[in-house]
Amino acid sequence: MTDSFQIIHGAADIDVNRHAVIEASAGTGKTYTMVALVMRLMADEQAGLPLDKILITTFTDNAANELKDRIRKQLKQQLSAGGLSEKITKRFEKGLQQIESAPIHTIHGFCQRMTREFAFESGQIFDQALVSGDQVLEDCFNAYVRTWPADKEIKAEFKTYLATDAKNSLAKLKTTVLTLARQIKPDFDVIHPQDPGQITDLAGFTLLAGMDSLKDQFLQLHTNKGGAINKAISDNWNERVEPLLSQLADPTSSHQQKLIRLNQEIDDMGDKDCFTHFFNRAPKAFKDGQWTHNQENYPIICQQLEAVFELINQLKSQRSFGQTAIIKRCLDHLNTAVSDYLSEQGQVTYDRIIRQLYEILQREKRDNTSALSDAIRDQFSVAMIDEFQDTDPYQWQIFKGLFLSTDSSTHRLWVIGDPKQSIYGFRGADVNTYYHARTSLQAAGAQSYRLNTNYRSIAPLISTFNHFFTAQQDADSPDYWYPKDSIEVAAADRQKNSDLPRLQQDNSGLSAFSFIPLDADNKADSRRLELAELIADIIKTRLIGRLEFTSDKTSKVLNYDDICILVRAHSDSEVIKKVCQAQQIPISLQKSKGLYLQPEAIQYEVILSALHQPHDNARVHNALSTLFFDQAYSQPQLLSDQQQRALNQQWLQLLNWAKTADWVALFDWLVDGSGARFRAEKSHNRRQLANLQKIANTLCRYAIQNDASPAELLRYYKKLRLTAAEQEEDDQNQDTDQQAVKVMTQHGAKGLEFPVVFIFDGLTNPRDKDAFHKFYSESEQATVYDISKQSKALQKETKHKEFKQLYYVAITRAVYKVFVPYLPADSKSLSHDYRHLIINNINRCAEKTESQDCCPISTASAQAPGPALSIPKEPAVSLTAFSQGPTQLSKRSQFIYSFSSLSQYLISDSGDTQQRHFGDETTISDEFSTTELVQAEVPLIPGGVTTGHVLHGVFEHVDFNAVMAHNTLADLWQDSTIMAVIDEQMQLFKMANQPIHRVNLDRTEAKDYQQQLAVWVWHTLKKPLPILNEQCLGMIGAEDRRHEMAFHWQHLGQTLTGYIDLLFRVDDGQGGHDYFILDWKSNLNAEGYDPKVLAATVMKHHHYDLQYQIYAAAVSSWFQQLKLPNVRLKGAIYAFSRGINWQSDDQMGFYCHEFADLEQQNIETQQHIATLTGVKP
Repeated sequence: MTDSFQIIHGAADIDVNRHAVIEASAGTGKTYTMVALVMRLMADEQAGLPLDKILITTFTDNAANELKDRIRKQLKQQLSAGGLSEKITKRFEKGLQQIESAPIHTIHGFCQRMTREFAFESGQIFDQALVSGDQVLEDCFNAYVRTWPADKEIKAEFKTYLATDAKNSLAKLKTTVLTLARQIKPDFDVIHPQDPGQITDLAGFTLLAGMDSLKDQFLQLHTNKGGAINKAISDNWNERVEPLLSQLADPTSSHQQKLIRLNQEIDDMGDKDCFTHFFNRAPKAFKDGQWTHNQENYPIICQQLEAVFELINQLKSQRSFGQTAIIKRCLDHLNTAVSDYLSEQGQVTYDRIIRQLYEILQREKRDNTSALSDAIRDQFSVAMIDEFQDTDPYQWQIFKGLFLSTDSSTHRLWVIGDPKQSIYGFRGADVNTYYHARTSLQAAGAQSYRLNTNYRSIAPLISTFNHFFTAQQDADSPDYWYPKDSIEVAAADRQKNSDLPRLQQDNSGLSAFSFIPLDADNKADSRRLELAELIADIIKTRLIGRLEFTSDKTSKVLNYDDICILVRAHSDSEVIKKVCQAQQIPISLQKSKGLYLQPEAIQYEVILSALHQPHDNARVHNALSTLFFDQAYSQPQLLSDQQQRALNQQWLQLLNWAKTADWVALFDWLVDGSGARFRAEKSHNRRQLANLQKIANTLCRYAIQNDASPAELLRYYKKLRLTAAEQEEDDQNQDTDQQAVKVMTQHGAKGLEFPVVFIFDGLTNPRDKDAFHKFYSESEQATVYDISKQSKALQKETKHKEFKQLYYVAITRAVYKVFVPYLPADSKSLSHDYRHLIINNINRCAEKTESQDCCPISTASAQAPGPALSIPKEPAVSLTAFSQGPTQLSKRSQFIYSFSSLSQYLISDSGDTQQRHFGDETTISDEFSTTELVQAEVPLIPGGVTTGHVLHGVFEHVDFNAVMAHNTLADLWQDSTIMAVIDEQMQLFKMANQPIHRVNLDRTEAKDYQQQLAVWVWHTLKKPLPILNEQCLGMIGAEDRRHEMAFHWQHLGQTLTGYIDLLFRVDDGQGGHDYFILDWKSNLNAEGYDPKVLAATVMKHHHYDLQYQIYAAAVSSWFQQLKLPNVRLKGAIYAFSRGINWQSDDQMGFYCHEFADLEQQNIETQQHIATLTGVKP
């Protein structure tokens, strides 16, 4: 194994048959190299790979989309150029067709896709709901706090916590715990202080020698010249050492009394360590190797002191542990409570998506199984992990287990990143994981490469960067950045690369790397104002119109939007904004929350969710309570009948536009027709209006370009919002769309570049607001969270590294010029890191007399600016006007919105003479029809949507095993867990628990609706079924069931979407599985529930035969995509719970259909749909 790196210029230098570590400094063409590697893999005539066998994960969704765009462009170019073999041509053409579905994801997207795509292998719910992790954490914490009054131990710990610091409170505890819970990785990280254990009994404490002997030796630990007794040493013995030793050695003092004395000493010590405290004003006794010398010459006193010091440190650790015990207890509880809650609810939070896949793979490893691992390995041959410096232990263990294990010898794992740019530690990224991964890869035979040609910045800037970052190469110096070979880069030859940005004219008179001298006497706030004023003056008088450069091969004169000011915190932006506005400089502030985290973004998701599931009353009610309807339905009781009808009409119009894919009309109404624009303008809420328009543009554009259904558009939008949760920073989210100077945080600038960059502030230390210390421990090989904050030196070192990483990213964003604030190195207010890393290295650069690439901005040293160039007037940026969209968009394709709309179309087709468009919504549900065929008796529980929802919910959440365990209804009704599930579902769907109607008392033993629902569930799950070889549904294990499985099935431009109530599997006895589709039904059928009667009545009337045929076609298509071995979709089961009695010998209440020829059935289903829709194959 070797740590040496091979310097390369591009993808052609990389051995594609080995694992690889590729380090890419800022601007060295990382993305270009990744695309070139994909093309190499696909273009190999003998061992080439199709695009869908190459997995790429990156940090943001924007980066994933950029990779797709670049690969698409390369495929098109090479296909257009010709000269490819037939084999490669077909591979490229297929890749071009599949580019949108190519496995290019964020790490979260990849993990979520694997658990969803391989639902059975992973043992996860097929389509988990994504919920707010912060909200779940807070809810679980609040619920936990409510249990404290009944727990004496917790109350004692909380009391200790409050007593530790007057500022401590429940609110502070909550903030600390939730902050830690968001960051800590329980499987890898370590929390300090750890339990030090109990101190040994001090009652028998004895001295190693007599007190006089110990005193003589102590006084010799540091003497004056000539051997005279040092007064400070003598005072320390008399005032501190001797009194403590006497108390500890007193045989009449109890263990508890000695502990009290030690605690008093600890209080006196304050923040000092033992040596500093007991050798007060006499540090020479232990510093600079003197303690080692004393140990050799005066071993008894040294051993005695070390024993006391050990007691004190142990007691201090015990005290710290007690003071923080409540925090650790809360963290342990939350880790379990959140996992249990999410599992019970079938939900997942953004921060647990990666951890979930890790845990599944670890469980496979423990159980010596490999279903999911094998499925993923079978799908991908090469994995390329971008931005790997921002990985974490969960991510690395996933990829290591999949592609670097002995089971994956034919796979290749390539990690691409730059540890110098690891700046997302506050989000959980861990650069130390990168270093461990690099070592593991190299041990597995990986080749290490380093890209060292910078294609971003011009040569004078690169030359200065090289000297600035490498001038100090003593690794022990505080001025040191990084090893020379890891940071020094070469400038690209712009004569040979005409596509690269080029500075054509520079009349600014300013250096490529300029530093801005500030008044050293100013205080921090005054200096920030001074810096903002200087930056504004430089922009207006020295830069605008004075640089001409090429951008995308087009000549451009520097304007405001070519300049970016990078701040350390968003609060700095306000100072810059005020100054620039006073100077009439247009400015655009990037907000802390991205566009898709804004309130308006949530409103759009509510609308799309309701359009996707219009039968869900709760979703529709929420949609009618959004700003688009002016929150009209937030108080429905106040609406008049006329207002209700108007709302319904508006909603039905939106549904019609969605189902006919008239997206232009839909989004035009949401922004303008709804009055949202008027209300925003009236309230002068420009931010809201800009957000509404931007999101509408994005959604409309995607829907049109991809012929998206409401379900597809919702999935796309959720993915956008998922990315927003990950990124927090969003370059789209700005105050204005005009040309303006950009102001964003240094973190937000990662991955971006700008012609001109200003670094704002950074001269002073940021306030220490951390509730804990965080650092990496080499001895523990883990990230440590010290909640006692006793690790100042290690915390300082961590902050030092983070400063380097952040400022390296910030400074290297510049293409032509960068400006950095400057104070003399001896200025008192300078932070340690800024003084050593920035100021001292600027001085070294400025001392290079042979170069003027690094100079201060002052009239004495800078050249006078040249004349300003004429800036062409650019058209104002405008948003898409929806009224200018394609006409007759709704006529381009037809969409079947869901089986519900199809079913109702079929039901009404024979007798309804009114013209009906396919996909039109009706008020009748396919399953819960309020108009039954015959109603000869009063039902035990009325039919309708509510009953159906409750019954579905119970089957989805009840424990099948618990139901099967009960042999009598009396026992069943006594099971509080089962009845709680039923009660929860009834409350969820607002179903009152009414008594059974008196006319039905002879038909059931149940006394109320809740008991009757339990009866239906009991009979349904315990009934043996011939189609299952006499197995009961209740015998199907949780790992073999997938409830509420979403699907969409496309054929000839038609799209069917919906949910399958249950997909389950059973062993076929031959090493494979038989799969079944099941629908829970609550329909009333007065003609009876004999299977033949069901077939002739309710199955026929509601076209359930077509329903299960469509379900079968969708599942078959899914199976084909997954290439699952030894599986068969065997049949469909419809369970009409009202008619089932498990204790009878008949099959009442079950309609079962076994698929005799599934392939032929699917063909006929496709033809049937085509006939109904009028679309010819």
